[in-house]
Amino acid sequence: MAFVQEAIQLLKRILCVVAVLALVITAAGCSGGSSEGSGGSSPGAFEYEYDESLGGAVVTGYTGTEAHVIIPATLGGHPVVELRRTFNNNASLVTVTIPDGVRSIGSRAFFNCTALTSVTLPGSLTGIGDFAFSGCSSLTGITVPDGVTRVGDRAFQNCAALAAVTLPDSVTHIGEFAFIGNAALTVFTFPRGITSISEGVFRDCASLVSAVLPDGVTAIGNGVFRGCTSLASVNIPDGVTEIGNGAFQGTSLPEETRERILAINRNAIGDANLPNFAT
Repeated sequence: MAFVQEAIQLLKRILCVVAVLALVITAAGCSGGSSEGSGGSSPGAFEYEYDESLGGAVVTGYTGTEAHVIIPATLGGHPVVELRRTFNNNASLVTVTIPDGVRSIGSRAFFNCTALTSVTLPGSLTGIGDFAFSGCSSLTGITVPDGVTRVGDRAFQNCAALAAVTLPDSVTHIGEFAFIGNAALTVFTFPRGITSISEGVFRDCASLVSAVLPDGVTAIGNGVFRGCTSLASVNIPDGVTEIGNGAFQGTSLPEETRERILAINRNAIGDANLPNFAT
């Protein structure tokens, strides 16, 4: 009988040790580099790194397969402040909500997310990185919140369904080829903070009919509207002193606008029957 009681006591001790080990393992998992975090409702693992200079977590990956994702506000007890290559080449993602507190959508955060149709951006956002939404061919519209100052190079490249883009006046820089190849875009109004338009921003946007430039623009880069075959209306502000080569090549602008452009740079339109004068 004593032997049985000793065995029972030993079994209880073993169970206690197992329970303690389970708690330790669980706690370690919650404080590591992969966690579901808090503030989000989507299942699946978010990978992250803590960036001391940013004072928060940078989300670097998502291993789930959910179509509708809400990114958690914190990971491992740290506030989420940036997305970087988070959903790179994710073919399952359809909608995503980004929590308030995120300041940057970094390089290739949603690169080639071909099924993505909608994204909710937070008011805390200040920048959109290079290639951030490049290749999101199902994305139909984007409204960038006030406070964003920079849209990176090729940020919305080849977003074939992107028909509506709203940028706030806080934006002072739109990167090179930012909207190249967006076949559905028909109208665009530049933010009032823009003074220089980078190379190829709307190159090969074949459906673009109208573009409105702010009064403060002084320079229009090479090939900005090249291949915009439907472009029939664009204002050239009085302060413009520089227009790059091929900036309006292949457009359908009226003669009056063409003359204004050619007076600044004879190579700006680049028609086949136009002599290739030096600037």
